Order: sequence, then C-alpha cells, then structure tokens
Amino acid sequence: MATPLGRGGDQKAICLRLDLINGWLFTIDSNRIKEDSIRQRVLEYQRECYGVLSQHFLGLSREHEFSSEVSCDDLGSLTEIANKSRLVEIANRISGPRAACDLWRKLDLPLVPSFSARQSDIPRGIVADVEGQLRSFIEEGCQFDEDHTTTARAMFLAYKDWARSEAQPIITETAFGRAMLHLSQDYNFLKIKARVVTYRGLRVKEVG
Repeated sequence: MATPLGRGGDQKAICLRLDLINGWLFTIDSNRIKEDSIRQRVLEYQRECYGVLSQHFLGLSREHEFSSEVSCDDLGSLTEIANKSRLVEIANRISGPRAACDLWRKLDLPLVPSFSARQSDIPRGIVADVEGQLRSFIEEGCQFDEDHTTTARAMFLAYKDWARSEAQPIITETAFGRAMLHLSQDYNFLKIKARVVTYRGLRVKEVG
C-alpha cells in the first residue's frame, strides 16, 4: 500500500493482517488511565480487538474481513458483540473470572476451547486436602483490598502464624502457593508471577 505524506514523499509499506490477538490485551483497565487522550486511544484499540474476534469467530466472509465495504448488518453485529463483551468485562472486574465466563455463555457469545475460568494444573487431591483450611485463612485472616499487594513469602508467613494460632497443621510453601492460585478464582484476587511472586487484592489482617 502507498503511504502518503511520509518523510521524503510517498512511500510504500507492507501491512500484515491481524487475524488473532493476545487475550491479555483485554485486561487493560481504561478507568485507571488518567490522561484522557491516552484513555480514548486505549478504548478505541479495545473496540478494534473486539472487532477482530467477532470477524474471526462469527464468520464474516474473508473477502470483507479487512474491507471498508461492510454492510449495515455486519456493523450491527459488531456493535452487539462489543456491547456484550463490555458487560463480560464489567462482570469480571466485579465478580471475577468465573462469573465473567458464565455471563459470556449466557449472552451466547462465540466459544473457543481455551475460553473458560482458568483451571490450574494442580492435582485435585492437593487442593481438596487444604481447601477448607485456606478458605478459613482467607476469610478470617485476610481482608480484600484491590489496590494492595503482598509478597507470596509474606502471605505464607502470615498463614503459618494463623495456622499456629488455630492449632491447624501447616502445609508446605509450595502446596500453599498452588492452592492459593486455585482459590484466587473464587475470591477474586490475583497471584502475579514475576521475579518476586505477589498477591494483589488481598491484605493480611493486622493482629491486635
């Protein structure tokens, strides 16, 4: 394609079609962007992402996928998909990924095999053995704070102190981390794996 008004006059460029996008791009929280011009660009970008998904999964004809000649029916379909997707995004923020996935299905949005509430690869036996104990720790020893971040190490030490005070057996740090990852789906906090593993959205209650 020709690119007008570039440096040195008209120039030619090669454009690659965008068929699929990375799912994490939808996690950008536009409400946290203070600069209005940047926020509007992010919202526009997310709308384009929704369009790419609907084109891929709802079967717009290939010859029209990237054409400006799209019918009114197609545009209406894209708008409906974008509105439904926005509802799912809000449900995810308020109630967590499981609720978002349930709403996605109820709204009859296109399904793909990988789109479901994230299932960890933890053996079910490990979770079942400590699930009740860790639920009690989360509900009694912690409080929810979406802006708070705690290191995984600090969370495990808090768990050990809580378990001792409740005369509960103490599991290993590895088992604790795996089970907490599984329970994050139910309690809507995040386990962030980076150089230092952290939990976001969960604060240890202060004693005394």
